[in-house]
Amino acid sequence: MRAMTQRETPRPECWRGEHLLLVLLLFSAAALAVTSGHGQGNPMLTGVCAFVQLPALFLGLGRFFQNRVEQPKQALTLAAGFALLWAGQTVVLFWMEAVSRNAPLFSLWPKSGSPWLFFALAICIPLGVWLSANRPAVRWGVTGGALLLGCLVSCLPQMDKQPALLALLFLLPLYLLGGNLDWDALEARVDGKEKLLALAGLLALAAGLFLARNGLGKYVAVFNGTLADASLRFALLRLAQYVAALLLTVCLLVLMPRRRLPLLTALGRNWFAGWFWLAPVMALGVSVKWLSAGGSHGLLLRTVVGCVAVVLGSTRLLAWPVKMTLHLPGDLIHQQRREGRRLNQEKGLYWRAFFVVFLLVITVFASPFVANGYSTVWKPDGQNLYLTIMYYTRRYVVEAAKTLWATHQLVLPQWDFAIGQGASILSVFHINPLFLLAVVTPYRWMELVYNAVTVMQIPLAAWAFTVYCHSVEKREVLPVLTGAVLYACSGFVIFTAAKHIYFMTFFVIYLPLILAGCERWLRQRKWGTFVGMIFLAMIGGYYYAFVNTLLMAIYLVIRQIAVHKTQIGVMVKEILQLVGLYLWGFALSLVIFLPSVAGFFTSSRSDVSKSAFDLFYKASYYTKLVTRFVSSDPSGNYWTKLGLAGIAFTALVLLFLRWRERKLAPLRAGTLVLVMCLCVPLMGKIFNGFGYVTNRWSYGFAFCMALVVVCLLPRLVELKVWEQIVLAAVTAGYMALVIHLSGGWAKAPQTAMVLLAVVTLCAIGFTWLPNKKVGQSALALVTLCAVLFNINQFYSPSHSKELERYMTTRSVRASVVKSAEAAASHIKDDGFWRAEVEGNRCNRFCLTGGYGTMSYWSVLDGNLVNYYLDFDLNSVRQSYAVWGLDERASLCAASSVKYFVGKAADDDGKAKNYAPYGFEAVGKDGKFTIYQNRYALPVGYTYTGYMTRSDYDKLSPLEKQQALLQCAILPDDQAETVKEALTETKPKLSTQEVPWTLKEQKDARLKDNAIVVKKAGGSVTLTFTGKADCETYVDFKNLEMTKSKRDDCTMTVSGNGVSKKTNLYREGSLYTFQRDGVTFNLGYSASGVKQCKITFDEQGTYTFDGLQVVCLPMADYVRDVTALSQVTMQDAQEKAGSVSGTVTLTDTRMLTLSIPWQKGWTVQVDGKTADAIRVNGMYTGVLLRPGTHTIEATYQIPGLKPGAVVSGVALVGGAAVVIWVKRRQKRGGARVRRGSDVPSEK
Repeated sequence: MRAMTQRETPRPECWRGEHLLLVLLLFSAAALAVTSGHGQGNPMLTGVCAFVQLPALFLGLGRFFQNRVEQPKQALTLAAGFALLWAGQTVVLFWMEAVSRNAPLFSLWPKSGSPWLFFALAICIPLGVWLSANRPAVRWGVTGGALLLGCLVSCLPQMDKQPALLALLFLLPLYLLGGNLDWDALEARVDGKEKLLALAGLLALAAGLFLARNGLGKYVAVFNGTLADASLRFALLRLAQYVAALLLTVCLLVLMPRRRLPLLTALGRNWFAGWFWLAPVMALGVSVKWLSAGGSHGLLLRTVVGCVAVVLGSTRLLAWPVKMTLHLPGDLIHQQRREGRRLNQEKGLYWRAFFVVFLLVITVFASPFVANGYSTVWKPDGQNLYLTIMYYTRRYVVEAAKTLWATHQLVLPQWDFAIGQGASILSVFHINPLFLLAVVTPYRWMELVYNAVTVMQIPLAAWAFTVYCHSVEKREVLPVLTGAVLYACSGFVIFTAAKHIYFMTFFVIYLPLILAGCERWLRQRKWGTFVGMIFLAMIGGYYYAFVNTLLMAIYLVIRQIAVHKTQIGVMVKEILQLVGLYLWGFALSLVIFLPSVAGFFTSSRSDVSKSAFDLFYKASYYTKLVTRFVSSDPSGNYWTKLGLAGIAFTALVLLFLRWRERKLAPLRAGTLVLVMCLCVPLMGKIFNGFGYVTNRWSYGFAFCMALVVVCLLPRLVELKVWEQIVLAAVTAGYMALVIHLSGGWAKAPQTAMVLLAVVTLCAIGFTWLPNKKVGQSALALVTLCAVLFNINQFYSPSHSKELERYMTTRSVRASVVKSAEAAASHIKDDGFWRAEVEGNRCNRFCLTGGYGTMSYWSVLDGNLVNYYLDFDLNSVRQSYAVWGLDERASLCAASSVKYFVGKAADDDGKAKNYAPYGFEAVGKDGKFTIYQNRYALPVGYTYTGYMTRSDYDKLSPLEKQQALLQCAILPDDQAETVKEALTETKPKLSTQEVPWTLKEQKDARLKDNAIVVKKAGGSVTLTFTGKADCETYVDFKNLEMTKSKRDDCTMTVSGNGVSKKTNLYREGSLYTFQRDGVTFNLGYSASGVKQCKITFDEQGTYTFDGLQVVCLPMADYVRDVTALSQVTMQDAQEKAGSVSGTVTLTDTRMLTLSIPWQKGWTVQVDGKTADAIRVNGMYTGVLLRPGTHTIEATYQIPGLKPGAVVSGVALVGGAAVVIWVKRRQKRGGARVRRGSDVPSEK
């Protein structure tokens, strides 16, 4: 294959062939210039270029390859190289069009208008070589038949549906003609007759133009071979093209110089590189305004750019990657076995193949997003969590750097009121190294950087798997690359890649690197990788580190038993060494890890271990486990995401067929252990930190299967006869079982089953070939095709609705800068205050600045969630998501909410009544109206009375709202310490329940204490006579979802211009949490609310213990909040998470700061530390005596100082030990003892 590009003995005919190709490519560049751009150029020029461009080029290619490729094996290898070049060019062209802000649709099947020359060559070269081996009569007979067929297919309109096939049949005869002609004899005949030949060519061209004289522009597609019609004129046009192309090519060949021209010859030798870069450059040029313009100037500029692209693309620098890609298939099949340079050669070959393969993978992954105008920002968690964390990290680092530059002081805030109502920074955020990319890029690149990080994770996962394989001395290119593809494109990754960045980084990427660190220590006594990865895993998050630690433990136990067998002492010694290194890495991370864990134990998820589980899963789970093992659909219950390529099944069968091979025993043991873990709910509970049952660890199973493929791929093409029979039978049986369990062939994963059959046939068929690399290459190719198909099936709009769950292109930054939170941040008001916005779970205040009341994080402070649940807030959607304060006036006052930002009307112009009572419109910001609270309380307000928590818990949710505005709610033990200073108060309660009647039922019926919904969207309407000047609430007691096909439902209560929602979960759902009831605020009405409509978006039965309509008089609210605002903290300021102010008292009072209660808060009164008390369930209070006091509240992350001390000691101590060992080795000349090796297949 290298004969085409290597240095050859100088021959004039070779030079002239290269010169000819260069001239034809330059002509193609001019033709593309004519046919591209918005102006489209002159129709006559467009027609002329299309008439002769491709035919002459293919004639020249036939002549070029005439004596260069003669052996069938060489032809097939070269064809594979050109096929790879065609795929690579398609990829580059896709990204160029994407950069030019088009919406290209990536397809590996050539379509009309795509540059598919390499694809055609991949077919033409083997056919040409086969034909050249036959007798002249056969060669010319086939060539003549092909020419006739090329003319006739132009008259078949049915061929329009297959433009690639039509173009191939049009150009194949020219390639065969170019390869069969005796060019030397032809040149001798026409020598001296160039003028006559040129005249004949012009006549042929004129004949073609005459036939297409009417509407020449529409015949361009005919000339390009992509349009057919039932007209004899089309066949005559094709014949004229053939003649004109032949005459033109002969003319050019005669005119070529016979001597060697160094520059032209060098460029001509790399003609394929010039063509490779031509189309992408022209596609990118279309986005340049001055280059895509019409007229002669635009034509000239495009022509120059195209010619320059060909010339520069043919230079050595730009031709090198194209040449390496062209040679890649041959290098993989014919790997050199010289021992001296073998390792370096294999490394270089592997990374070349790795780059090409994963460039294709990420293109297929990104194509549906780019082509359909979507970003990779997933609406639920991508927008609300990962994007926020990424750019909050940027904001935090940038602000710290600015402060350091301006004041020469490093200020690192430990608390931020923008996180919900306020939270410790380290209790929420995990440190992801990939997010550092956002720190060094402009804020306006937000969407681009997030997309890049999302896409980068797939090849990074493959890289991590490769690092592991190299650590266990598995370096064969094809097996390792196939395993990397299987792991990095497993069903777990396909499902997770664009949804959960943390799962990809901390799970999929970190696991192979942690195991590689284990192997580097056990084999080579190198500790850096292991300690470093444990450190990164721990600061990434305790949950992810816990799961990876369990998988590592399983791996090490199996590995050590396999290596040491009965040598228990050695086994235990090495494990203890790893435990010591693990603890070292853990100690280094304690400065981050300890505060994070401390935050978890006070979070709303700290009691999830109480969730129940069954001994076994339901039968449907095991059915999906079988049908989704080899499938293009990764979906599965309990986060069991498999969806592997067929080679995993084939390798797994062979693994157990060769059960006597002891070297494979660790793989069999690992597979059986992990399968057992998938089948038993208890293991799902353990892997989830003893919480609810989930198999988020199933990426570990994909890792195991990928490792099985790495070890078994060479054996798959060395099957014994009985193994071939058994493999075929087991595969057929599995396919039959999948079809049966799926409910028939129509519902089965058809393509996955077909590719599984192809893998099995390849394994059996290629067993009989002597060159096993060919078989391995075929299996690797089928695996690549399978994962590409799986990715396309999952994200393509023609197969799924997955993309609808992602944000559209260029809407990501707009969703932040044009949001209600951004409008709130624009309010000019000094002091400390919060803003309420219409209910959502976005954490945008972290990006826009300002303070709010909603919060959505992996873990939330338990006090905050319990506070919200005290009032049965419908805005508590999950135990980790609170959507604000439900616009309740009393809760807004208690939380220091001074502003409300919302729309006065929805997008349809319908009036909305979301603003809480007492809020008045004071301005507008874009589409949002700003409302100010007349009864806002500052960050510090005071009580003279108190109520014990036990008495408070006896009240209804709405009575609690009234109580907390009249007296401080204190824990019973704290109440004992203040009872002499404060008065125990019995609040004045005035909630009024009003009777209701059922007005209307639609696809639902109210029966006893249950609402039976017959159809999704079913609703019931209640009528009642609401009290005037009240907030009206609909209160459900112990509302539960039962008898439903789905695990969750969205419930909506609407009325009075208000529409409120909540989520309901069936018992056993992953997201169920304990709540006593749910209450919906229908807002304030001066005349009284009259009715409400209750809607459920899912069929099922919804039971409750009670349904009440309750009115809360606003006159009493005004009385209570006015009294509470009489004595408050003045001059309140917030800086770097600390709050300060002054308060003047004439009597003893409880100062309540609307700061979420945390153990890390220290309140100083007049410079002295005071005893802080938890007030009202979640806020911070301090008892004050009469007088004027200066208040300062500061926060210190619990566990930060001891964690920093331990980390510092671990760093210094570890460095000292390392230095001591190095010096000892240097003095004694000792060498580090090598560790134990596993068998080569491990």
